[in-house]
Amino acid sequence: MSLSVEELVLTGSPQYGGLKFPFKRYTSSQSTSSPSGISLIFMHCIGTHKETWEPTIEVLLDLQRKAGRQVNIAEVWCLDAPNHGHAAALNDEALTNLSSPIDTATCAHGIQLLVASGRIRGDKIVALGHSAGATITIFSTAGCPLDRLPLAAMILLEPPMMTRPLLKKMLKGAAKGEANAMQIAMTAVKTRRDTWPSREAASQWLSKRFPWSTWDERARKRFVDHGLCQLPTSSYPDKHDGVTLACAREQEAAGYVDFEGMLAGLDRLSEICPVLPVHCIFAEREDLVSAETRAGIVDVKAGRRMASISTIEGAGHLAPQENPDGTAGAIWKVLESVASKRESKL
Repeated sequence: MSLSVEELVLTGSPQYGGLKFPFKRYTSSQSTSSPSGISLIFMHCIGTHKETWEPTIEVLLDLQRKAGRQVNIAEVWCLDAPNHGHAAALNDEALTNLSSPIDTATCAHGIQLLVASGRIRGDKIVALGHSAGATITIFSTAGCPLDRLPLAAMILLEPPMMTRPLLKKMLKGAAKGEANAMQIAMTAVKTRRDTWPSREAASQWLSKRFPWSTWDERARKRFVDHGLCQLPTSSYPDKHDGVTLACAREQEAAGYVDFEGMLAGLDRLSEICPVLPVHCIFAEREDLVSAETRAGIVDVKAGRRMASISTIEGAGHLAPQENPDGTAGAIWKVLESVASKRESKL
Protein backbone atom coordinates (compact mmCIF):
# COMPACT_ATOMS: atom_id res chain seq x y z
CA MET A 1 0.00 0.00 0.00
CA SER A 2 1.20 3.49 -0.87
CA LEU A 3 1.35 5.85 2.10
CA SER A 4 1.19 9.63 2.00
CA VAL A 5 3.72 11.08 4.43
CA GLU A 6 3.96 14.55 5.93
CA GLU A 7 6.86 15.59 8.15
CA LEU A 8 6.83 17.95 11.11
CA VAL A 9 9.39 19.07 13.69
CA LEU A 10 8.30 20.52 17.03
CA THR A 11 10.65 22.13 19.55
CA GLY A 12 10.39 21.16 23.18
CA SER A 13 10.27 23.54 26.11
CA PRO A 14 13.44 24.77 27.86
CA GLN A 15 12.49 22.54 30.80
CA TYR A 16 13.32 19.59 28.54
CA GLY A 17 16.38 21.14 26.95
CA GLY A 18 14.63 22.66 23.94
CA LEU A 19 15.14 19.39 22.05
CA LYS A 20 13.69 18.79 18.60
CA PHE A 21 10.99 16.17 18.05
CA PRO A 22 10.49 15.05 14.44
CA PHE A 23 7.15 13.51 13.49
CA LYS A 24 5.71 11.77 10.47
CA ARG A 25 2.01 11.74 9.67
CA TYR A 26 0.80 8.82 7.59
CA THR A 27 -2.42 8.66 5.61
CA SER A 28 -3.73 6.63 2.68
CA SER A 29 -6.36 7.08 0.02
CA GLN A 30 -8.79 5.53 2.50
CA SER A 31 -8.01 8.13 5.16
CA THR A 32 -10.43 11.01 5.50
CA SER A 33 -10.44 14.33 7.29
CA SER A 34 -13.75 13.40 8.89
CA PRO A 35 -14.02 14.72 12.45
CA SER A 36 -15.22 11.25 13.51
CA GLY A 37 -11.92 9.57 12.63
CA ILE A 38 -9.35 7.95 14.91
CA SER A 39 -5.91 9.53 15.14
CA LEU A 40 -3.19 7.10 16.18
CA ILE A 41 0.05 8.11 17.88
CA PHE A 42 2.80 5.46 17.84
CA MET A 43 5.88 5.52 20.09
CA HIS A 44 8.79 3.20 19.29
CA CYS A 45 10.98 1.12 21.59
CA ILE A 46 14.56 1.80 22.67
CA GLY A 47 17.08 1.44 19.86
CA THR A 48 14.74 1.92 16.92
CA HIS A 49 13.01 4.92 15.31
CA LYS A 50 9.63 6.18 14.15
CA GLU A 51 9.82 4.58 10.69
CA THR A 52 10.00 1.14 12.28
CA TRP A 53 6.21 1.36 12.40
CA GLU A 54 5.78 1.72 8.63
CA PRO A 55 5.31 -2.00 7.82
CA THR A 56 2.70 -2.26 10.57
CA ILE A 57 0.98 0.93 9.40
CA GLU A 58 0.82 -0.33 5.81
CA VAL A 59 -0.90 -3.53 6.92
CA LEU A 60 -3.18 -1.64 9.31
CA LEU A 61 -4.40 0.76 6.64
CA ASP A 62 -4.85 -2.14 4.23
CA LEU A 63 -7.09 -3.80 6.80
CA GLN A 64 -9.09 -0.58 6.92
CA ARG A 65 -9.42 -0.59 3.13
CA LYS A 66 -10.78 -4.13 3.16
CA ALA A 67 -13.17 -3.44 6.04
CA GLY A 68 -14.68 -0.28 4.57
CA ARG A 69 -15.74 2.23 7.22
CA GLN A 70 -15.92 -0.22 10.07
CA VAL A 71 -12.93 1.58 11.57
CA ASN A 72 -12.09 5.07 10.33
CA ILE A 73 -8.38 5.74 10.82
CA ALA A 74 -7.95 9.41 9.94
CA GLU A 75 -4.16 9.44 10.37
CA VAL A 76 -1.21 7.79 12.07
CA TRP A 77 1.45 9.90 13.78
CA CYS A 78 4.88 8.54 14.71
CA LEU A 79 7.68 10.36 16.51
CA ASP A 80 11.32 9.80 17.32
CA ALA A 81 12.57 9.92 20.88
CA PRO A 82 14.99 12.90 20.92
CA ASN A 83 18.09 10.67 20.93
CA HIS A 84 16.84 8.20 18.31
CA GLY A 85 16.45 8.14 14.54
CA HIS A 86 16.48 11.47 12.74
CA ALA A 87 15.95 13.26 16.05
CA ALA A 88 19.43 12.18 17.15
CA ALA A 89 20.97 14.09 14.25
CA LEU A 90 18.82 17.16 14.91
CA ASN A 91 19.80 17.09 18.59
CA ASP A 92 23.39 15.86 18.21
CA GLU A 93 25.06 18.88 19.80
CA ALA A 94 22.33 19.45 22.37
CA LEU A 95 22.53 15.85 23.60
CA THR A 96 26.22 16.24 24.42
CA ASN A 97 25.44 19.29 26.56
CA LEU A 98 22.72 17.69 28.69
CA SER A 99 23.57 17.22 32.35
CA SER A 100 21.65 13.94 32.59
CA PRO A 101 20.51 11.19 30.19
CA ILE A 102 17.26 11.42 28.27
CA ASP A 103 14.52 10.07 30.52
CA THR A 104 10.95 8.89 30.13
CA ALA A 105 9.44 12.30 30.92
CA THR A 106 11.53 14.01 28.22
CA CYS A 107 10.40 11.53 25.58
CA ALA A 108 6.78 11.83 26.72
CA HIS A 109 7.03 15.59 26.23
CA GLY A 110 7.10 14.94 22.48
CA ILE A 111 3.65 13.32 22.59
CA GLN A 112 2.37 16.17 24.73
CA LEU A 113 3.66 18.69 22.17
CA LEU A 114 1.78 16.97 19.36
CA VAL A 115 -1.47 16.71 21.30
CA ALA A 116 -1.26 20.42 22.21
CA SER A 117 -0.28 21.51 18.69
CA GLY A 118 -3.77 21.52 17.23
CA ARG A 119 -2.58 19.44 14.26
CA ILE A 120 -4.41 16.24 15.14
CA ARG A 121 -7.48 15.91 12.91
CA GLY A 122 -9.45 12.99 14.31
CA ASP A 123 -11.84 13.40 17.21
CA LYS A 124 -10.54 10.28 18.96
CA ILE A 125 -6.86 9.87 19.86
CA VAL A 126 -5.52 6.39 20.52
CA ALA A 127 -1.91 6.32 21.73
CA LEU A 128 0.24 3.20 21.42
CA GLY A 129 3.68 2.53 22.81
CA HIS A 130 5.99 -0.45 22.37
CA SER A 131 8.29 -1.57 25.20
CA ALA A 132 9.82 1.58 26.76
CA GLY A 133 7.52 3.44 24.38
CA ALA A 134 4.62 2.06 26.43
CA THR A 135 6.01 3.69 29.56
CA ILE A 136 6.52 6.91 27.60
CA THR A 137 2.92 6.77 26.35
CA ILE A 138 1.62 6.38 29.89
CA PHE A 139 3.86 9.24 31.04
CA SER A 140 2.46 11.52 28.33
CA THR A 141 -0.69 11.86 30.46
CA ALA A 142 1.28 13.22 33.45
CA GLY A 143 -0.13 16.47 34.74
CA CYS A 144 -3.43 15.94 32.97
CA PRO A 145 -6.53 15.62 35.19
CA LEU A 146 -7.99 12.13 35.01
CA ASP A 147 -11.38 13.50 33.98
CA ARG A 148 -9.83 15.41 31.05
CA LEU A 149 -7.45 12.90 29.47
CA PRO A 150 -7.03 13.70 25.76
CA LEU A 151 -7.12 10.02 24.75
CA ALA A 152 -9.97 7.73 23.79
CA ALA A 153 -7.87 4.65 24.50
CA MET A 154 -4.31 3.53 25.11
CA ILE A 155 -2.52 0.46 23.76
CA LEU A 156 0.52 -0.97 25.53
CA LEU A 157 2.55 -3.37 23.40
CA GLU A 158 4.97 -5.55 25.38
CA PRO A 159 5.17 -3.06 28.27
CA PRO A 160 8.29 -3.73 30.39
CA MET A 161 7.39 -2.07 33.69
CA MET A 162 8.31 -4.03 36.80
CA THR A 163 6.72 -3.64 40.20
CA ARG A 164 8.91 -2.34 43.00
CA PRO A 165 9.31 -5.79 44.63
CA LEU A 166 10.20 -7.38 41.29
CA LEU A 167 12.70 -4.65 40.44
CA LYS A 168 14.29 -5.01 43.88
CA LYS A 169 14.53 -8.76 43.32
CA MET A 170 16.16 -8.27 39.91
CA LEU A 171 18.71 -5.74 41.18
CA LYS A 172 19.54 -7.90 44.17
CA GLY A 173 20.12 -10.86 41.88
CA ALA A 174 22.28 -8.77 39.55
CA ALA A 175 24.43 -7.71 42.50
CA LYS A 176 25.07 -11.39 43.17
CA GLY A 177 26.08 -11.97 39.58
CA GLU A 178 22.80 -13.50 38.46
CA ALA A 179 22.08 -12.74 34.80
CA ASN A 180 18.74 -11.32 33.70
CA ALA A 181 17.29 -10.37 30.33
CA MET A 182 17.67 -6.63 30.97
CA GLN A 183 21.31 -6.96 31.97
CA ILE A 184 22.10 -9.15 28.97
CA ALA A 185 20.50 -6.58 26.65
CA MET A 186 22.49 -3.72 28.20
CA THR A 187 25.77 -5.60 27.92
CA ALA A 188 25.09 -6.35 24.27
CA VAL A 189 24.25 -2.70 23.56
CA LYS A 190 27.45 -1.39 25.15
CA THR A 191 29.79 -3.75 23.32
CA ARG A 192 28.28 -4.34 19.89
CA ARG A 193 29.70 -2.99 16.68
CA ASP A 194 28.37 0.45 15.76
CA THR A 195 30.22 1.68 12.65
CA TRP A 196 30.30 0.39 9.08
CA PRO A 197 31.89 1.63 5.84
CA SER A 198 28.48 1.96 4.15
CA ARG A 199 24.77 1.25 4.59
CA GLU A 200 25.17 -1.75 2.30
CA ALA A 201 27.90 -3.20 4.54
CA ALA A 202 25.77 -2.50 7.60
CA SER A 203 22.78 -4.23 6.02
CA GLN A 204 24.80 -7.36 5.33
CA TRP A 205 26.22 -7.40 8.86
CA LEU A 206 22.86 -6.79 10.55
CA SER A 207 21.12 -9.51 8.55
CA LYS A 208 23.41 -12.08 10.20
CA ARG A 209 23.33 -10.76 13.77
CA PHE A 210 20.76 -10.98 16.55
CA PRO A 211 18.31 -9.34 16.97
CA TRP A 212 18.12 -7.89 13.45
CA SER A 213 18.44 -11.31 11.82
CA THR A 214 15.07 -12.22 13.37
CA TRP A 215 13.34 -9.15 11.94
CA ASP A 216 11.01 -8.98 9.01
CA GLU A 217 12.96 -7.73 6.00
CA ARG A 218 10.73 -4.64 5.78
CA ALA A 219 11.64 -3.60 9.32
CA ARG A 220 15.34 -4.31 8.83
CA LYS A 221 15.41 -2.16 5.68
CA ARG A 222 13.82 0.71 7.60
CA PHE A 223 16.49 0.36 10.26
CA VAL A 224 19.27 0.60 7.68
CA ASP A 225 17.59 3.67 6.16
CA HIS A 226 16.60 5.46 9.37
CA GLY A 227 18.31 3.78 12.33
CA LEU A 228 21.76 4.63 10.97
CA CYS A 229 23.28 8.02 10.22
CA GLN A 230 26.25 9.36 8.31
CA LEU A 231 29.53 10.00 10.07
CA PRO A 232 30.86 12.15 11.66
CA THR A 233 28.79 12.45 14.85
CA SER A 234 29.55 13.69 18.35
CA SER A 235 30.43 10.10 19.28
CA TYR A 236 32.85 9.82 16.34
CA PRO A 237 33.94 13.38 15.47
CA ASP A 238 37.08 12.21 13.65
CA LYS A 239 35.42 9.62 11.41
CA HIS A 240 34.21 11.10 8.14
CA ASP A 241 33.33 8.03 6.08
CA GLY A 242 30.65 5.45 6.66
CA VAL A 243 27.67 5.19 8.97
CA THR A 244 26.97 4.62 12.66
CA LEU A 245 23.96 3.98 14.86
CA ALA A 246 21.65 6.99 15.00
CA CYS A 247 21.05 6.26 18.67
CA ALA A 248 24.53 6.14 20.18
CA ARG A 249 25.33 3.11 22.31
CA GLU A 250 25.63 5.14 25.51
CA GLN A 251 22.27 6.80 24.84
CA GLU A 252 20.55 3.47 24.24
CA ALA A 253 22.10 1.86 27.32
CA ALA A 254 20.92 4.74 29.52
CA GLY A 255 17.36 4.08 28.45
CA TYR A 256 17.39 0.65 30.05
CA VAL A 257 18.13 1.96 33.53
CA ASP A 258 15.46 4.64 33.91
CA PHE A 259 13.97 2.63 36.74
CA GLU A 260 12.28 5.61 38.38
CA GLY A 261 10.45 6.37 35.16
CA MET A 262 9.36 2.76 34.92
CA LEU A 263 8.02 2.69 38.47
CA ALA A 264 6.27 6.04 38.09
CA GLY A 265 4.71 4.81 34.85
CA LEU A 266 3.27 1.77 36.58
CA ASP A 267 1.85 3.96 39.35
CA ARG A 268 0.28 6.27 36.78
CA LEU A 269 -1.18 3.27 34.97
CA SER A 270 -3.05 2.36 38.15
CA GLU A 271 -4.64 5.82 38.06
CA ILE A 272 -5.47 5.68 34.35
CA CYS A 273 -7.04 2.24 34.05
CA PRO A 274 -10.24 3.06 35.98
CA VAL A 275 -11.03 6.01 33.70
CA LEU A 276 -9.56 5.07 30.29
CA PRO A 277 -9.72 1.87 28.21
CA VAL A 278 -6.18 0.49 28.31
CA HIS A 279 -5.47 -2.47 26.05
CA CYS A 280 -2.41 -4.65 26.63
CA ILE A 281 -0.80 -6.70 23.86
CA PHE A 282 1.90 -9.22 24.68
CA ALA A 283 4.08 -11.34 22.41
CA GLU A 284 3.89 -15.12 22.36
CA ARG A 285 7.54 -15.57 23.36
CA GLU A 286 8.49 -14.33 26.81
CA ASP A 287 12.04 -13.42 25.80
CA LEU A 288 12.28 -10.12 27.70
CA VAL A 289 9.04 -9.42 29.55
CA SER A 290 8.67 -12.38 31.90
CA ALA A 291 5.42 -13.95 33.03
CA GLU A 292 6.03 -12.45 36.49
CA THR A 293 6.48 -8.98 35.00
CA ARG A 294 3.35 -9.37 32.89
CA ALA A 295 1.31 -10.42 35.90
CA GLY A 296 2.43 -7.31 37.77
CA ILE A 297 1.45 -5.02 34.91
CA VAL A 298 -2.10 -6.38 34.65
CA ASP A 299 -2.62 -6.75 38.41
CA VAL A 300 -6.28 -5.95 39.01
CA LYS A 301 -5.71 -5.62 42.76
CA ALA A 302 -3.30 -2.75 42.02
CA GLY A 303 -5.98 -0.99 39.96
CA ARG A 304 -4.60 -2.11 36.60
CA ARG A 305 -7.62 -3.78 35.03
CA MET A 306 -7.09 -3.89 31.25
CA ALA A 307 -9.88 -3.34 28.72
CA SER A 308 -8.39 -6.30 26.84
CA ILE A 309 -5.30 -8.51 26.88
CA SER A 310 -4.19 -10.19 23.67
CA THR A 311 -1.19 -12.01 22.22
CA ILE A 312 0.77 -11.70 18.97
CA GLU A 313 1.67 -15.18 17.83
CA GLY A 314 5.01 -15.97 16.25
CA ALA A 315 6.84 -13.07 17.86
CA GLY A 316 8.93 -12.09 20.84
CA HIS A 317 9.48 -8.76 22.55
CA LEU A 318 10.33 -7.00 19.27
CA ALA A 319 6.99 -7.96 17.74
CA PRO A 320 6.61 -4.91 15.45
CA GLN A 321 9.99 -5.70 13.91
CA GLU A 322 9.58 -9.50 13.81
CA ASN A 323 5.93 -9.75 12.83
CA PRO A 324 4.45 -6.48 11.50
CA ASP A 325 1.43 -8.32 10.09
CA GLY A 326 0.57 -9.94 13.40
CA THR A 327 1.16 -6.66 15.21
CA ALA A 328 -1.20 -4.83 12.86
CA GLY A 329 -3.83 -7.53 13.32
CA ALA A 330 -3.71 -7.20 17.10
CA ILE A 331 -3.96 -3.41 16.92
CA TRP A 332 -6.85 -3.67 14.46
CA LYS A 333 -8.87 -5.75 16.90
CA VAL A 334 -8.42 -3.07 19.55
CA LEU A 335 -9.50 -0.35 17.12
CA GLU A 336 -12.62 -2.36 16.27
CA SER A 337 -13.44 -2.26 19.97
CA VAL A 338 -12.83 1.49 20.16
CA ALA A 339 -15.02 2.10 17.09
CA SER A 340 -17.86 -0.12 18.31
CA LYS A 341 -17.99 1.67 21.64
CA ARG A 342 -18.26 5.00 19.86
CA GLU A 343 -21.12 3.72 17.70
CA SER A 344 -22.96 2.37 20.75
CA LYS A 345 -23.01 5.89 22.23
CA LEU A 346 -24.55 7.49 19.14
